[in-house]
Amino acid sequence: WRRLKLTCMYRPTEAQSSSQVPPPTRIVVPVTLTNWSEYHKAESDLLNFIRESVLNNHRFDQELREMNFWALRAKVLEKSGDLFPGDEDPLSYLNLLSEDEQRKELSTILKLDSARSAEKRAARAQALVKIGVLRRLCGIGKLKAVISWIKDASKNDGLQKSLIFGYHQEVQESIRMAFLGSFAPINIDIYKRKFETDPDFKIFPLSMEGDSEGHNLASAYNTFFPELTYTPKTHDQCEGRCFNRANNPHTINSYYFICPKTTDEDVLAILERKRKISSKITDGVEAKGILSGESLVDGELLYRVMKKVLNGS
Repeated sequence: WRRLKLTCMYRPTEAQSSSQVPPPTRIVVPVTLTNWSEYHKAESDLLNFIRESVLNNHRFDQELREMNFWALRAKVLEKSGDLFPGDEDPLSYLNLLSEDEQRKELSTILKLDSARSAEKRAARAQALVKIGVLRRLCGIGKLKAVISWIKDASKNDGLQKSLIFGYHQEVQESIRMAFLGSFAPINIDIYKRKFETDPDFKIFPLSMEGDSEGHNLASAYNTFFPELTYTPKTHDQCEGRCFNRANNPHTINSYYFICPKTTDEDVLAILERKRKISSKITDGVEAKGILSGESLVDGELLYRVMKKVLNGS
Protein backbone atom coordinates (compact mmCIF):
# COMPACT_ATOMS: atom_id res chain seq x y z
CA TRP A 1 0.00 0.00 0.00
CA ARG A 2 2.83 2.40 0.88
CA ARG A 3 4.55 1.71 -2.47
CA LEU A 4 1.28 2.23 -4.30
CA LYS A 5 0.82 5.63 -2.66
CA LEU A 6 4.24 6.75 -3.92
CA THR A 7 3.25 6.32 -7.57
CA CYS A 8 -0.54 6.69 -7.59
CA MET A 9 -3.13 9.23 -6.52
CA TYR A 10 -6.08 8.10 -4.45
CA ARG A 11 -9.02 10.40 -5.09
CA PRO A 12 -12.54 9.61 -3.94
CA THR A 13 -15.05 11.10 -6.31
CA GLU A 14 -17.40 13.84 -5.20
CA ALA A 15 -20.26 11.35 -5.20
CA GLN A 16 -18.30 9.05 -2.85
CA SER A 17 -17.22 11.80 -0.48
CA SER A 18 -20.56 13.63 -0.25
CA SER A 19 -23.19 11.03 -1.00
CA GLN A 20 -25.82 12.82 1.06
CA VAL A 21 -25.59 16.08 -0.92
CA PRO A 22 -26.65 16.15 -4.59
CA PRO A 23 -24.36 18.01 -7.01
CA PRO A 24 -25.17 21.63 -7.93
CA THR A 25 -28.10 22.09 -10.29
CA ARG A 26 -26.84 24.25 -13.18
CA ILE A 27 -29.52 26.25 -14.98
CA VAL A 28 -29.07 28.25 -18.20
CA VAL A 29 -31.16 31.43 -18.27
CA PRO A 30 -31.48 33.08 -21.72
CA VAL A 31 -31.31 36.87 -21.70
CA THR A 32 -30.89 39.58 -24.31
CA LEU A 33 -28.48 42.49 -24.73
CA THR A 34 -29.25 46.18 -24.41
CA ASN A 35 -26.22 47.12 -26.55
CA TRP A 36 -26.83 45.03 -29.68
CA SER A 37 -25.67 47.77 -32.07
CA GLU A 38 -22.34 48.16 -30.26
CA TYR A 39 -21.93 44.40 -30.03
CA HIS A 40 -22.70 43.87 -33.74
CA LYS A 41 -20.22 46.60 -34.68
CA ALA A 42 -17.46 44.92 -32.65
CA GLU A 43 -18.45 41.53 -34.05
CA SER A 44 -18.27 42.82 -37.65
CA ASP A 45 -14.88 44.34 -36.90
CA LEU A 46 -13.63 40.96 -35.65
CA LEU A 47 -15.06 38.99 -38.58
CA ASN A 48 -13.64 41.43 -41.14
CA PHE A 49 -10.25 41.29 -39.43
CA ILE A 50 -10.26 37.49 -39.55
CA ARG A 51 -11.34 37.41 -43.21
CA GLU A 52 -8.58 39.85 -44.14
CA SER A 53 -6.00 37.96 -42.08
CA VAL A 54 -6.92 34.64 -43.67
CA LEU A 55 -6.74 36.21 -47.15
CA ASN A 56 -3.40 37.90 -46.40
CA ASN A 57 -1.99 34.66 -45.00
CA HIS A 58 -2.95 32.84 -48.19
CA ARG A 59 -1.46 35.54 -50.42
CA PHE A 60 1.77 35.75 -48.43
CA ASP A 61 2.22 32.00 -48.29
CA GLN A 62 1.69 31.78 -52.05
CA GLU A 63 4.27 34.55 -52.63
CA LEU A 64 6.69 32.81 -50.28
CA ARG A 65 6.36 29.53 -52.15
CA GLU A 66 6.88 31.24 -55.51
CA MET A 67 9.85 33.23 -54.22
CA ASN A 68 11.51 30.08 -52.87
CA PHE A 69 10.78 28.26 -56.12
CA TRP A 70 12.29 30.84 -58.45
CA ALA A 71 15.27 31.56 -56.20
CA LEU A 72 16.23 27.90 -56.02
CA ARG A 73 15.48 27.31 -59.71
CA ALA A 74 17.74 30.20 -60.74
CA LYS A 75 20.62 28.85 -58.64
CA VAL A 76 20.31 25.36 -60.10
CA LEU A 77 20.10 26.71 -63.66
CA GLU A 78 23.28 28.67 -63.04
CA LYS A 79 25.07 25.49 -62.04
CA SER A 80 23.68 22.99 -64.54
CA GLY A 81 21.92 24.85 -67.33
CA ASP A 82 19.10 22.27 -67.17
CA LEU A 83 15.48 23.24 -67.66
CA PHE A 84 12.79 22.21 -65.18
CA PRO A 85 9.01 22.27 -65.43
CA GLY A 86 7.55 25.38 -63.76
CA ASP A 87 5.17 23.46 -61.47
CA GLU A 88 7.85 21.37 -59.77
CA ASP A 89 8.22 21.49 -55.98
CA PRO A 90 10.89 24.15 -55.27
CA LEU A 91 12.42 22.10 -52.47
CA SER A 92 13.22 19.33 -54.96
CA TYR A 93 15.92 21.61 -56.36
CA LEU A 94 17.80 21.28 -53.08
CA ASN A 95 18.79 17.75 -54.07
CA LEU A 96 20.82 19.18 -56.95
CA LEU A 97 22.85 21.51 -54.72
CA SER A 98 25.87 20.70 -52.63
CA GLU A 99 25.44 19.95 -48.92
CA ASP A 100 26.74 23.39 -47.89
CA GLU A 101 24.48 25.12 -50.41
CA GLN A 102 21.51 23.09 -49.17
CA ARG A 103 22.15 24.24 -45.60
CA LYS A 104 22.32 27.89 -46.69
CA GLU A 105 19.10 27.67 -48.70
CA LEU A 106 17.21 25.88 -45.94
CA SER A 107 18.43 28.50 -43.46
CA THR A 108 17.04 31.27 -45.70
CA ILE A 109 13.69 29.50 -46.05
CA LEU A 110 13.44 28.89 -42.31
CA LYS A 111 14.16 32.56 -41.58
CA LEU A 112 11.37 33.62 -43.96
CA ASP A 113 8.99 31.09 -42.39
CA SER A 114 9.96 32.31 -38.91
CA ALA A 115 9.20 35.91 -39.88
CA ARG A 116 5.84 34.77 -41.23
CA SER A 117 5.10 32.83 -38.04
CA ALA A 118 5.77 35.96 -35.98
CA GLU A 119 3.34 37.90 -38.17
CA LYS A 120 0.72 35.20 -37.75
CA ARG A 121 1.17 35.25 -33.96
CA ALA A 122 0.73 39.03 -33.94
CA ALA A 123 -2.47 38.74 -36.01
CA ARG A 124 -3.78 36.04 -33.66
CA ALA A 125 -3.06 38.24 -30.65
CA GLN A 126 -5.02 41.09 -32.27
CA ALA A 127 -7.95 38.76 -32.92
CA LEU A 128 -7.94 37.59 -29.29
CA VAL A 129 -8.02 41.21 -28.10
CA LYS A 130 -11.07 41.79 -30.31
CA ILE A 131 -12.71 38.66 -28.88
CA GLY A 132 -12.06 40.05 -25.40
CA VAL A 133 -13.90 43.23 -26.41
CA LEU A 134 -16.87 41.12 -27.54
CA ARG A 135 -16.96 39.23 -24.26
CA ARG A 136 -16.85 42.46 -22.25
CA LEU A 137 -19.65 44.03 -24.32
CA CYS A 138 -21.70 40.88 -23.88
CA GLY A 139 -21.30 41.00 -20.10
CA ILE A 140 -22.22 44.70 -19.95
CA GLY A 141 -25.16 44.27 -22.33
CA LYS A 142 -26.73 41.52 -20.19
CA LEU A 143 -26.63 43.50 -16.95
CA LYS A 144 -30.07 45.08 -17.15
CA ALA A 145 -31.79 41.76 -17.87
CA VAL A 146 -29.76 39.89 -15.24
CA ILE A 147 -30.39 42.41 -12.46
CA SER A 148 -34.07 42.60 -13.33
CA TRP A 149 -34.38 38.79 -13.34
CA ILE A 150 -32.71 38.43 -9.92
CA LYS A 151 -34.75 41.22 -8.34
CA ASP A 152 -38.01 39.78 -9.72
CA ALA A 153 -37.10 36.30 -8.46
CA SER A 154 -36.23 37.72 -5.05
CA LYS A 155 -39.48 39.66 -4.85
CA ASN A 156 -41.93 37.14 -6.32
CA ASP A 157 -40.40 33.74 -5.52
CA GLY A 158 -38.83 34.43 -2.14
CA LEU A 159 -35.30 33.82 -3.45
CA GLN A 160 -32.92 32.47 -0.81
CA LYS A 161 -29.57 34.06 -0.11
CA SER A 162 -27.43 34.19 -3.23
CA LEU A 163 -23.95 35.02 -4.54
CA ILE A 164 -23.48 36.85 -7.84
CA PHE A 165 -20.06 36.72 -9.49
CA GLY A 166 -18.81 39.28 -12.02
CA TYR A 167 -15.68 39.10 -14.15
CA HIS A 168 -15.10 42.46 -15.86
CA GLN A 169 -14.69 45.57 -13.72
CA GLU A 170 -17.65 47.41 -15.28
CA VAL A 171 -19.92 44.43 -14.60
CA GLN A 172 -18.78 44.17 -10.99
CA GLU A 173 -19.34 47.88 -10.40
CA SER A 174 -22.87 47.78 -11.85
CA ILE A 175 -23.75 44.73 -9.74
CA ARG A 176 -22.50 46.41 -6.57
CA MET A 177 -24.51 49.53 -7.42
CA ALA A 178 -27.66 47.47 -8.02
CA PHE A 179 -27.51 45.39 -4.84
CA LEU A 180 -25.32 47.40 -2.43
CA GLY A 181 -25.98 50.96 -3.61
CA SER A 182 -22.32 51.80 -4.29
CA PHE A 183 -19.84 51.39 -7.14
CA ALA A 184 -16.89 51.30 -4.75
CA PRO A 185 -15.06 48.04 -3.94
CA ILE A 186 -16.23 46.47 -0.70
CA ASN A 187 -14.50 45.30 2.46
CA ILE A 188 -15.34 41.66 1.97
CA ASP A 189 -14.74 40.60 5.59
CA ILE A 190 -17.30 43.13 6.88
CA TYR A 191 -19.84 42.10 4.25
CA LYS A 192 -19.20 38.40 4.88
CA ARG A 193 -20.21 38.77 8.52
CA LYS A 194 -23.24 40.79 7.52
CA PHE A 195 -24.26 38.24 4.89
CA GLU A 196 -24.05 35.38 7.37
CA THR A 197 -25.96 37.17 10.15
CA ASP A 198 -28.37 39.63 8.49
CA PRO A 199 -31.49 37.89 7.09
CA ASP A 200 -32.29 40.92 4.90
CA PHE A 201 -28.90 40.84 3.14
CA LYS A 202 -29.75 38.34 0.40
CA ILE A 203 -27.62 39.17 -2.67
CA PHE A 204 -23.84 39.29 -2.23
CA PRO A 205 -21.85 40.68 -5.25
CA LEU A 206 -18.42 39.10 -5.64
CA SER A 207 -15.51 38.87 -8.09
CA MET A 208 -14.92 35.65 -10.01
CA GLU A 209 -11.17 36.11 -9.88
CA GLY A 210 -10.67 37.65 -6.44
CA ASP A 211 -13.36 35.95 -4.36
CA SER A 212 -13.58 32.41 -5.77
CA GLU A 213 -11.39 31.00 -2.99
CA GLY A 214 -10.94 31.33 0.75
CA HIS A 215 -14.49 32.39 1.72
CA ASN A 216 -17.11 30.38 3.57
CA LEU A 217 -20.57 31.69 2.64
CA ALA A 218 -22.58 28.62 3.51
CA SER A 219 -25.82 30.53 4.10
CA ALA A 220 -26.20 31.04 0.32
CA TYR A 221 -28.26 28.61 -1.73
CA ASN A 222 -27.82 30.12 -5.20
CA THR A 223 -24.97 31.37 -7.37
CA PHE A 224 -25.42 33.67 -10.38
CA PHE A 225 -23.00 34.06 -13.30
CA PRO A 226 -23.73 37.02 -15.60
CA GLU A 227 -20.38 36.26 -17.29
CA LEU A 228 -18.44 33.11 -18.14
CA THR A 229 -14.79 32.09 -18.10
CA TYR A 230 -13.24 29.24 -20.08
CA THR A 231 -12.14 27.42 -16.93
CA PRO A 232 -14.60 25.06 -15.21
CA LYS A 233 -12.49 25.15 -12.06
CA THR A 234 -13.15 28.88 -11.64
CA HIS A 235 -16.91 28.35 -11.73
CA ASP A 236 -16.63 25.29 -9.48
CA GLN A 237 -14.63 27.32 -6.94
CA CYS A 238 -17.23 30.10 -7.01
CA GLU A 239 -19.99 27.57 -6.42
CA GLY A 240 -17.88 26.02 -3.66
CA ARG A 241 -18.20 29.18 -1.53
CA CYS A 242 -21.63 27.88 -0.50
CA PHE A 243 -21.97 24.34 -1.88
CA ASN A 244 -21.59 21.48 0.62
CA ARG A 245 -19.67 23.46 3.23
CA ALA A 246 -18.73 21.50 6.34
CA ASN A 247 -20.58 23.88 8.67
CA ASN A 248 -23.78 23.78 6.56
CA PRO A 249 -23.73 21.02 3.90
CA HIS A 250 -26.38 21.54 1.23
CA THR A 251 -26.74 21.62 -2.53
CA ILE A 252 -27.25 24.80 -4.56
CA ASN A 253 -28.78 26.11 -7.75
CA SER A 254 -26.29 27.75 -10.12
CA TYR A 255 -27.65 30.11 -12.78
CA TYR A 256 -25.74 30.88 -15.98
CA PHE A 257 -27.10 33.89 -17.90
CA ILE A 258 -26.53 33.34 -21.62
CA CYS A 259 -27.38 35.58 -24.57
CA PRO A 260 -28.10 33.50 -27.72
CA LYS A 261 -26.16 34.26 -30.91
CA THR A 262 -23.21 35.78 -29.06
CA THR A 263 -19.84 34.52 -27.82
CA ASP A 264 -21.73 33.24 -24.77
CA GLU A 265 -22.87 30.16 -26.70
CA ASP A 266 -19.32 29.27 -27.75
CA VAL A 267 -17.82 29.90 -24.31
CA LEU A 268 -20.56 27.81 -22.65
CA ALA A 269 -19.90 24.94 -25.07
CA ILE A 270 -16.16 25.12 -24.31
CA LEU A 271 -16.86 25.29 -20.57
CA GLU A 272 -19.21 22.30 -20.52
CA ARG A 273 -16.91 20.17 -22.65
CA LYS A 274 -13.90 20.94 -20.47
CA ARG A 275 -15.86 20.21 -17.31
CA LYS A 276 -16.79 16.73 -18.58
CA ILE A 277 -13.31 15.93 -19.81
CA SER A 278 -11.39 17.24 -16.80
CA SER A 279 -13.67 15.17 -14.58
CA LYS A 280 -12.93 12.06 -16.65
CA ILE A 281 -9.20 12.66 -16.58
CA THR A 282 -9.11 13.26 -12.82
CA ASP A 283 -11.18 10.12 -12.25
CA GLY A 284 -8.73 8.10 -14.35
CA VAL A 285 -10.98 7.66 -17.40
CA GLU A 286 -9.19 7.88 -20.75
CA ALA A 287 -10.14 10.99 -22.76
CA LYS A 288 -8.21 11.20 -26.01
CA GLY A 289 -7.19 14.49 -27.54
CA ILE A 290 -9.74 16.71 -25.88
CA LEU A 291 -7.65 19.05 -23.77
CA SER A 292 -4.80 19.43 -26.22
CA GLY A 293 -3.10 22.67 -27.20
CA GLU A 294 -5.26 25.67 -27.94
CA SER A 295 -8.38 24.23 -26.35
CA LEU A 296 -7.03 25.35 -22.97
CA VAL A 297 -7.02 29.05 -23.86
CA ASP A 298 -8.76 31.72 -25.92
CA GLY A 299 -7.51 29.96 -29.05
CA GLU A 300 -10.45 27.57 -29.11
CA LEU A 301 -12.93 30.42 -29.18
CA LEU A 302 -10.91 32.05 -31.96
CA TYR A 303 -11.00 28.76 -33.86
CA ARG A 304 -14.79 28.59 -33.51
CA VAL A 305 -15.16 32.16 -34.80
CA MET A 306 -12.85 31.43 -37.74
CA LYS A 307 -14.94 28.38 -38.65
CA LYS A 308 -18.02 30.59 -38.82
CA VAL A 309 -16.17 33.04 -41.06
CA LEU A 310 -14.92 30.34 -43.42
CA ASN A 311 -18.37 28.74 -43.55
CA GLY A 312 -19.90 32.11 -44.43
CA SER A 313 -22.07 32.37 -41.33
